[in-house]
Amino acid sequence: MGIKSPGSNNSEVLLRAVLSFSLSLTALTEALGFFNLISFTSIVICWVLITIAGSYYLYQNKTALLNFIAELRSRIKHGRSGLSQYERLLLTAIAILFFLEFIQGIIYPPNTFDSLTYHLSRVVSWISHHSVAPYPTYIPRQLYQPPLAEYFILHFNLLNRGDYFAASVQFFFQLACFVSILAISRQLGLNRYYRLTAFVLAATIPQVVLQASSTQNDVVASFFVLAAFYFAIKSIKEPGFENYLFLGLSAGLGLFTKGTAYLFVAPILLVFGINVLITIFKTKQFIHFWYAVLLVALVPLLINARQYYRNYSYSDNLLGTDRHEAELYGVERMNPALFICNTAKAIDVNMQLMFVPRITLAANKVVHKIFKVTKIDINEPAITYPHMASVSGIPGDKSYLMGGFVATHEDYCSNFIVMVLIWISLFIIGWAAFKRNVNASTLILAITCILQVLFFCGYLKWQPWGTRLQTPAFLLSVTLIACAAALSKVFNSAVKILVPFVICYSFVLVLFNCIRPFIQNGRVFHGYLISGGGSIFYPRGIKLFYGDGAHSAYPEYTAINNDIRKSNYKNIGLILADEGRQYPLFIDCYTRELNPVHIMVPNYTKNNTGYNDNVDCIVSTSTHQQFIDYKAKRYYNQNMKNLTVWYYKPM
Repeated sequence: MGIKSPGSNNSEVLLRAVLSFSLSLTALTEALGFFNLISFTSIVICWVLITIAGSYYLYQNKTALLNFIAELRSRIKHGRSGLSQYERLLLTAIAILFFLEFIQGIIYPPNTFDSLTYHLSRVVSWISHHSVAPYPTYIPRQLYQPPLAEYFILHFNLLNRGDYFAASVQFFFQLACFVSILAISRQLGLNRYYRLTAFVLAATIPQVVLQASSTQNDVVASFFVLAAFYFAIKSIKEPGFENYLFLGLSAGLGLFTKGTAYLFVAPILLVFGINVLITIFKTKQFIHFWYAVLLVALVPLLINARQYYRNYSYSDNLLGTDRHEAELYGVERMNPALFICNTAKAIDVNMQLMFVPRITLAANKVVHKIFKVTKIDINEPAITYPHMASVSGIPGDKSYLMGGFVATHEDYCSNFIVMVLIWISLFIIGWAAFKRNVNASTLILAITCILQVLFFCGYLKWQPWGTRLQTPAFLLSVTLIACAAALSKVFNSAVKILVPFVICYSFVLVLFNCIRPFIQNGRVFHGYLISGGGSIFYPRGIKLFYGDGAHSAYPEYTAINNDIRKSNYKNIGLILADEGRQYPLFIDCYTRELNPVHIMVPNYTKNNTGYNDNVDCIVSTSTHQQFIDYKAKRYYNQNMKNLTVWYYKPM
């Protein structure tokens, strides 16, 4: 990308490279899956061929390559020479933070509840089936959730023959997010100081800090949302084929990563589409319309076509959900009062600051007052994720899941400081717009961020882990803070004072990460659980179960895994409770053949066929009885005294 685009700024070159690489990996995975060729050997061969081809191309263009490298070195040298001591100190602190996040993701296995139930579990099934085609499963999320982040994990894990670098996918996309923010800041006309401010604030968003060492996919989706906004702004300023193409790629790959990306990409495309219509009206050049249709609309459709086809094949729905699954997440009805209440709860999950419970409790009272005035129940099922009444809808009503408020858990941590800064920034930019003292790009950014909040709160039910789902909006919005700081000297001074604090706060989050701690401390201090999880020195197998407090299940799973290995069983029948942990049974799948077979599946995925449904044994997290009859064969419970998981073998 660098030698093909001489003179382009480094940030845009990197954005184009990551987008092209992501598209290549997607196409490669889909092609291998189509021919049932997903395996260690085939993936190694493909990447060796890609490396040889890329190296040959660079050799053929070695003069351009050397010129690009020389130009790159010159830019880096010039950038470093202009840094002040304060800026060097900030960058050093952020570099140390990145190092800790990276190491944390390697030391700890994927141990979040989502990882054990669907992120890594679907990877196991793809490896076993040599395909990404749908299969019967107790956990439909393994099928209908967009798969791009897991495609990356699939390649990382197969090439590594283990899951040590599974979390590195989010870590590397975190770095790509920061490149996007620098590129957006440049497009908004911000100088180096304010670009650095946006970068530091993005790098210290609590959700980003904690997710950088996990196998969630919110940060991966965030990159594509940020890239989509960058190329939307660039397309508005410089309409042209390449900018439209990369906008389409960004949007399509974002939708191929996570369902919530639809809510964050849609406002970007809406603003872009309105601008295209205005341009056509002014210039009468209809080529922009065809570019928009063919590249910005058709490219995302083509990228997601295979996933839509797979989803429709078993659910008669392009998104792959039945009515029950759809009602889990989408609001059942909406009106102004419900929207206000849902927005209040979405804001409330960010009203936490470690060791300052008064903020949470005060926000709690305000939210209850809003619900009382609107005469809506705090746990109204139309806007609340099911089964969440135990915490009464919002933090502050009851100790939050683990004996106290949790500021260091990636599902429940708050982005309080950056949220307050965003509110102030919107006010400053709004006032500047009233005074006609702000550029059009900054206004487009502000409008896009507001629309993202409206779409999010208007469509999704409240969920206690909602702050994690808001990550793309927070990452895009930090650039607003830099814009506002450039407009207001007072606000700039306040941000400058806060920056060292948020960096220190980020180190606390990393060191005391609730499920992957460097320093373990299970005490509750000023209403907040400092950290949970096990010790960093625990064996890797035990760490796998500390993510969601299931460490008591470790001995049971270990005994079952040992017997499966000893008996040389390959086809493992599964009968799982709702969202049962599958991955711990298949941690050896990268080095030996293991086939998860979901049997007697009662949900709408049961009609998926084409896979071996014979089993050597049965493992269940829901059926606790003396024996199970399956396909005219009886399997007997080997551990009736177990409390979490039961193992059935034939006589």
